[in-house]
Amino acid sequence: MKNRRKLLTILVLAGLTSLGPIVMPVQAEETITDTKDTTFDSKTRALSATKVYVDNNKDSASGNTMTITNSVIYGAVAGSTIDADTLSKHIDDPNHKGRIISAPITDPTTAETVSAGPTGAVTGNTLILNDQDIGNGQSIGWLAGGLAMTQDVNQNTVEVNWPTSSGEVYNASGVQYDAIGGFTLTGDATDNTVTLTGVTEFGDPYSDHFVSNLYGGYSYTGTVSGNAVNIEGATFYDTVYGGAQGTLNNQFNLPQSMNGYFSDYANGLSFTSTGDVKNNSVTISGGGYDMRRGPGSTVYGGLIGAKISADENATTFGNVHDNTVTISGTGMANDVYGGAFITYLDDENTDTLQIGAVTNNHVDILDGGYGHVVAGGYYAIAGTTDADLEYNSVTVNKGIVGKNLYGAYLNKVGEYTGTGTVANNSVLMTNGTMDADNYASTVQVYGGYADGGEGDNVTVRDNTTTIQQSTIGANYEYHQVEIGGGHSDYFNTEHNSLTLSDSNVYAYSSVYDNAYIVLSGGDGWNDNNNQPSKGSVVNNTANITNNLIQTTGGENEDSDLTIILAGGLNGEYGGPWTGIKDYNGPVNSDQY
Repeated sequence: MKNRRKLLTILVLAGLTSLGPIVMPVQAEETITDTKDTTFDSKTRALSATKVYVDNNKDSASGNTMTITNSVIYGAVAGSTIDADTLSKHIDDPNHKGRIISAPITDPTTAETVSAGPTGAVTGNTLILNDQDIGNGQSIGWLAGGLAMTQDVNQNTVEVNWPTSSGEVYNASGVQYDAIGGFTLTGDATDNTVTLTGVTEFGDPYSDHFVSNLYGGYSYTGTVSGNAVNIEGATFYDTVYGGAQGTLNNQFNLPQSMNGYFSDYANGLSFTSTGDVKNNSVTISGGGYDMRRGPGSTVYGGLIGAKISADENATTFGNVHDNTVTISGTGMANDVYGGAFITYLDDENTDTLQIGAVTNNHVDILDGGYGHVVAGGYYAIAGTTDADLEYNSVTVNKGIVGKNLYGAYLNKVGEYTGTGTVANNSVLMTNGTMDADNYASTVQVYGGYADGGEGDNVTVRDNTTTIQQSTIGANYEYHQVEIGGGHSDYFNTEHNSLTLSDSNVYAYSSVYDNAYIVLSGGDGWNDNNNQPSKGSVVNNTANITNNLIQTTGGENEDSDLTIILAGGLNGEYGGPWTGIKDYNGPVNSDQY
């Protein structure tokens, strides 16, 4: 849920003091308590600023601590290389449109007037938001631990502590835009953390306390490494990033709260390469995204977004690797990606780009945790670049997945004539549950998946899906279940494998009377028009043992109930099946 309120900005900037090398710094503390000079409309969720809170007495952007309690304010940052006056002078100007710097856009030094500290990085800042009952709820625009333009941001922390115990329900408190551990434009973001606590189960009092977006660390061009978001309770409405780089979506190039300050500077940057996004993590053990709101939010362990126009000269983008997402307990999320690379490219510039690989990213859904659509690695690709989507994985152990599950997913979003590889990705499900019910008409589980494209320039190979002692099904209107080692709409599908044992797979249809189940080592067809793949489907393997596999339709005698079991399949639904048939059920049910 995006919060697009028209807000008059109130900026709270922590005091700035020096950080000693390595040893624990002497921290400057700033406290904001019971401050409600800004009014908050609980119906429109809009802030109306009446005062700017600034502490401008410190001289370093490192080693600061800020605590906010029971307040309605716009923004707060614990440590920043940009002084309060510079950040504040455009706040009451609705037309500043990202021009935070009064000097030429190519010279940020006139804006970064505060020393980062002895280490040369914005380091060791902590911002804490505490909440208690203040009647109309606490509302904050945005929070950041560390903020810079060209400097590195390291080991900064944001803690958002909503109530964790039941009590009288009151108007929800929330961070309307972003909570960011560390933000920089051209520096590196390393080991920054955001923690969100609150009620762990939706429906309990205070479970509607929220933060819209959470970022462990963000850089527009630099390396983003070792950042973390930990959600132990409460709600997020939009997107969670363990670590992120580049363009986030077509609406906001930067984190939403930062776009108004720095978008002009970011859009004017000229660069030939970007750093990697690696070793970032998201952990959701309670709360998260409330699926009763319907499909909506997205979680990324690590993300690179590339949106480059023809008049800029970026040629090489970093890799997305070794990022993780773990959801367990009462934690919930909608779309979940361990690591992702998404391209937003002008047609004139695609030939000059080299897009990084998406490798070794991982998602765990454990012990009751829930994810709606889950992929270890994700690629949205266009142009002529090589695309490697390898060694990504998903593990489901006593967890729940609502719709689709992929070790890795390649999505062709424009004309793509490069060479792509979706290889050695995997899904492992043990004692897991997938029940689409009202959420989806199709359930899919694949180790590797390639969507769109023509010809043989992408290969889906050596991916594996292993499912044991699990239940996978679809039970709503027109339904189908597809489980395989690898899938391609048009490309090559080779040497993929499916192992399915001791499990229950079902497709029930109560409305349109059609139900399909397809189990294969590897398959190739276009889901949109049920046409065979134009690539090869060879050397795929399916091992299917000791399962209950069943389709059930309505009472209509024309019900289309189909089960396909195949090592490899290149064709539309209704083609030949192979395997052993053991039928002993009613006329509208096939069991294998």
